[in-house]
Amino acid sequence: MTGKKDFRLVLKSSGRRVVMHQPHTVGNPMGRLNNGDLLFLDDCLYSQYLFLKEHGKKLLSRGIGVVLGLSSFLVRDHSCSPDFVSVSSELHDRIHSGDMTALNGFMSVQEVKELLKGENVFLAFHGGTHLNLELDESLGKGKIDIAGDFRKDVSAGVGRLGELGFDTDIFIYPYAYDFFISDRILKEFGFRYIFAGRNSRRIEIEDLLK
Repeated sequence: MTGKKDFRLVLKSSGRRVVMHQPHTVGNPMGRLNNGDLLFLDDCLYSQYLFLKEHGKKLLSRGIGVVLGLSSFLVRDHSCSPDFVSVSSELHDRIHSGDMTALNGFMSVQEVKELLKGENVFLAFHGGTHLNLELDESLGKGKIDIAGDFRKDVSAGVGRLGELGFDTDIFIYPYAYDFFISDRILKEFGFRYIFAGRNSRRIEIEDLLK
């Protein structure tokens, strides 16, 4: 965790768990949030960075905690011009197709660290490469070893997380996909707070009233 912030207390006192991927496509995002909500910004997109820079103080004053879901291999080089237009699904599809220019749609390490200085902002690990294990399984790509692929991605991603200077015990499943032993694997790596599985009770911000 960052500094002396206690995610356990924030989680215990929070209300709804709300997910927002690309703020620029959501009409009146601040108006859709209630005081005390827990806001998940999965993927650490650059558009989310802009949103927090603009609204961070207001979120804090309203008691809204923020969780940044970082895939540790998906970060922008800070010297590259950021892309704040592309949406999450497009960026991940491009990356999985080998187009690494899509990394420009994500935050840089420096930007993530800047946001984590906020007393209501917490880091979550969102996998190493944002694997789409559900798609691989449904397409029947050879003999899929879901557990093995997941463990390798978590292991490599946690190592990369440390290289970047981050540490967290919060995990968010990429594509909201978990499987029968995934929680157990995550606990082996020290994750205590696990979200976006089948019992996570997160709400998409687009489903909330303006």
